[in-house]
Amino acid sequence: MEKTAESVNRLIRERFRQVRAETGLSLMTIGDAVGVGYQAVQKYQNGKVDVKAARLQALAEVLGVPISYFFEAADHQKPDIEPCGHQALELMRSLQRIERDHPVRFLALFEMVKKMAKNRARSL
Repeated sequence: MEKTAESVNRLIRERFRQVRAETGLSLMTIGDAVGVGYQAVQKYQNGKVDVKAARLQALAEVLGVPISYFFEAADHQKPDIEPCGHQALELMRSLQRIERDHPVRFLALFEMVKKMAKNRARSL
């Protein structure tokens, strides 16, 4: 079956709605994370505006899925993601900036967080 632009856009909208529901992220949280208002995110989700490639990549990063997720037919498998809030998204953006601007510091921070998580898991 040949994919038309509309069928691809419909698939992107469906997959976006699905992953947004699974993550529990609000339109406002997603909009803040990608630099647009919640109304723009709502328009992407409802098909009022087509999502440009660069914005789709940003949405994928925020939602924790690969960009290919939006182009694959739903196979009733949930992506390997967990809900996160605004603070987790802010932390992710901060870590990306540190990784870009200070790679050595980033590696040290990364190792410290891994150790903290490992120690926390042992104490549970």
